[in-house]
Amino acid sequence: MKRDDANRTSTKKKESTLLAALSAALSDDELQRTLVAALLALDHAGMVRLARRLGTETGGLVRRIVSTKPADGRRMKPAAGTAKIRQEWESAWAAWEDCVAESGDEDGKYVLQDHEWEAPYFDTAAVANDLERVAARIRRLLPRVIDERLCKPTFRFAEVLRETADAIGGGLPKWMDGSWEPAWFGREVTGCLLEAEWRMAQRAGTDAFEYVDAILALDQSLDNAGLDDQAIVAFVLDLPAAERRAILAGIDRSRQSGLWERVLGTTNSRWSRMARKLERRRGPERQRRKTASASARDRR
Repeated sequence: MKRDDANRTSTKKKESTLLAALSAALSDDELQRTLVAALLALDHAGMVRLARRLGTETGGLVRRIVSTKPADGRRMKPAAGTAKIRQEWESAWAAWEDCVAESGDEDGKYVLQDHEWEAPYFDTAAVANDLERVAARIRRLLPRVIDERLCKPTFRFAEVLRETADAIGGGLPKWMDGSWEPAWFGREVTGCLLEAEWRMAQRAGTDAFEYVDAILALDQSLDNAGLDDQAIVAFVLDLPAAERRAILAGIDRSRQSGLWERVLGTTNSRWSRMARKLERRRGPERQRRKTASASARDRR
C-alpha cells in the first residue's frame, strides 16, 4: 500500500512538473493543439494505457470522446463529466459571491452618480441583473448537481437567497438607499429556487403543498427582496395534475390561518393569483375525470 502511495505521489509530481514547463513555454492555443495532437497520435494500446492512468471516470470519458466520429461533419457534444460539472458549479457560485460582495463596496460598480452635484445611489437593478445572469448558469447545472448529489449535503437554495437578501448592500452607508424592484429576485433566480427546492422535496418525499408552503414562508421573510410572480405561477401550474390538486387542497385547509390567510386576503398578491388560477384549472380537470370515469363504466 505504501509503495502504491509513493508511486501515485511520484506520478503527480512528474505531471505537475511537465505541466508547469509546458505552460511556461507554450501559449494556451499551443497547449490545446498539443493535447489534441497527442490524443490523435495514440493507438489503441496507448489509449488504454492513458485511460488507465487517468482513472475510470476521466479516462472513460476521454476514450468515448476520441473514439466518437461526428456524423455529417457536425460538432460533437459529449455530456460533461462530473469534475467539469463541479468546476462550473463552483465557478458560478464564485461569481454569485463576487456580485454580493461588490454590492457592499461604496466605490464599486453598483454605486452610481449621474451628476457630480448629485448624491451617489445604490443601483439594485444592476445587482439583480447580474444575479440573473449567474442564476442562468446555475440553473443549467441544477439537474445534474442535485440528482447526482454533487453539491454539499447541506446545500439549500432557499438559505442562499435568505443570506443574499440580507447581504446585498451590506457595508454601504444607510442613506444610500436603492430603488428596490418589486420582484428583486428575477425570473432566473426564482426559477433556480423553485427547481432546486422541488428536486430536494421530491427526494425527501415532501408533499407538494408543504413545498409551496415553504416557498411562501421564504417569500414573506425577505424584507428587502421579493420573488418573481410569473415564475412562481408558471412553475406551479406546470406541475402534474395530482401535485396541483394536493397544493389546492392544502390551500383550502389553510385559508383561515397564518400566512395563507394574509396573502389570500390580498387579491393582487402573487399567491392569491396562483390560487385563483389553480381553482380555474380544477374545474375542467374534474369534468375530464368525471367523463373518463363514466366512459369506463359504460365499457364495463
